[in-house]
Parts: sequence; C-alpha cells; structure tokens
Amino acid sequence: TISSIDPGGLGPRFQVSPNGDMIAASTSWREVSLFALPSGRKVCSGGEHWDYISAISFHPGDSLVASGALDAFANLWSVSDCSMVGNFNTQAGS
Repeated sequence: TISSIDPGGLGPRFQVSPNGDMIAASTSWREVSLFALPSGRKVCSGGEHWDYISAISFHPGDSLVASGALDAFANLWSVSDCSMVGNFNTQAGS
C-alpha cells in the first residue's frame, strides 16, 4: 500500500489498489477520484463529503473504496462507477 503523508492532516490523500491497476485520490477538498494505472486515465469521481478528506483506503477485493473526512463521515464507494453505497456517521451516539 502506498499512501500520501501529510503531518498537518489536511493535504491530498491517495492509495493504490491492492491489485495495482487503480489509484484513488482526493482531487479536491471533498471529492474522491479514481484513475486507471498505468495510463492515469480518470475513471470516475464522487463528491459527497462536506469537509476535508483525511483518509482513503481500498477494500482488499478492489471493489470498494472507503473515504473519511473531517465532516465526521466515512463513505463507502463502488469502484465500478464511484457511486456511494453507504455512509457512516463516526460520531453517532457520542
């Protein structure tokens, strides 16, 4: 797994898929985009966060991407079309 490092916690985030054929990246403060490797062609984008994205991670099976943000939500995205398949309030019940 290759991830960006930002000690301030608000910089761009990215991760290469487990099979190495795609990269997920925060391409703006609230958008996640998927790019094909090695071409770099943009596959799709999704923008459902309301604050800075702070984490991105692929599911080991390559079919889902999780993103977390300072809006206290973790979102689950389909790799096939960047549709959001679920979101979770990480502060629910606190």
